[in-house]
Amino acid sequence: MTEKIDIILFKDGNLEAFERVYRNSWNRVYHFTELFLDDSYEREDMVQEVFMRLWKKRSLIDTSRDFDGLLFITTRNIIFDRLRKSGRTERIDKVAESAGFIYDYDVESAMDAEFMEEYIDKLVSMMPDRQREAFLLSRKDKFSIKQIAQKMGITENGVKRDIHLALRFIKSNLPLLILFLEF
Repeated sequence: MTEKIDIILFKDGNLEAFERVYRNSWNRVYHFTELFLDDSYEREDMVQEVFMRLWKKRSLIDTSRDFDGLLFITTRNIIFDRLRKSGRTERIDKVAESAGFIYDYDVESAMDAEFMEEYIDKLVSMMPDRQREAFLLSRKDKFSIKQIAQKMGITENGVKRDIHLALRFIKSNLPLLILFLEF
């Protein structure tokens, strides 16, 4: 239970909690890197990189999910990216096959996409009711402009305007998220 509390505090930027999570997880991450890397200095460097990345993206951590899974995915992706960039792809294939999993270069990107979807959902919830309804009917329910106008009891031009305003609101707020994800 203490570890879960530390993860929540770490997510909120508490440095002491981050240090406890680091100390409690360091060995697991280090031993996992032994599957892929022979050099102990490279493994230690890799562990540091994993925790640096987690610190940078800490506010995106879903505390309801398994933290060890996040450690595993993050470590695996950093290792595979580094091996791929250094031209050691045969090592990736060999170890991945023997370990019984397939590397997906886009797992972390998929995580970012999931966070982006959650962020967009939050933005949609902030829209005026009519814009939100038109946007959701259009994008989620796949209604046509005519169907939305009939359902909402407004003109087709009114629907087009509401959807345009909703998209403009989302687009104007996305650069903040993209900037955040890159750091």
